[in-house]
Amino acid sequence: MEASKWFSKKVVLLGPPAAGKSSLINRFVHHKFTEEYLSTIGLSIVKKSMNIEGVILDLILWEVAGQEKMWQNYLKGSEGVIYVTDISDFQKNSGLEAQIEGVRRMVPDINLTIVANKADLLSEQQLLTVKESIKPQPDFYTSAKTGENVEEFFLHVGKQLLAKHI
Repeated sequence: MEASKWFSKKVVLLGPPAAGKSSLINRFVHHKFTEEYLSTIGLSIVKKSMNIEGVILDLILWEVAGQEKMWQNYLKGSEGVIYVTDISDFQKNSGLEAQIEGVRRMVPDINLTIVANKADLLSEQQLLTVKESIKPQPDFYTSAKTGENVEEFFLHVGKQLLAKHI
């Protein structure tokens, strides 16, 4: 089926350093994962085209380095935010609620998806314990390493963005 409509949407990935934002993008866009950690400096922008029910959606993914004070500058013109947290690092998750509230204050009406990455590093029991205690609840638990739920959450984000236009 040929697509009859086309949209381009800016989506910003936020979260603490080393949460796996780059790895999720790499898995989604290039179907690759590397163990090597390279910190994003400033900003990285990548485009991925998706065909969602006959509509072409170009996701323009802006990955922002972990400095919260700079986030507002990058959020201008975006239609979606993906907040990525490292589910295996309990200390990083202790400030999750405040971080999400901060994002909601900056852009109150934006589509916000919370992704708990690195689920592969936890046992089933640890994952259950974290799921019971983490606030706010993530929309998706993913693993950039194994690919678990990566396509699904990006498809979810794409559908949310298109719902406003179709």
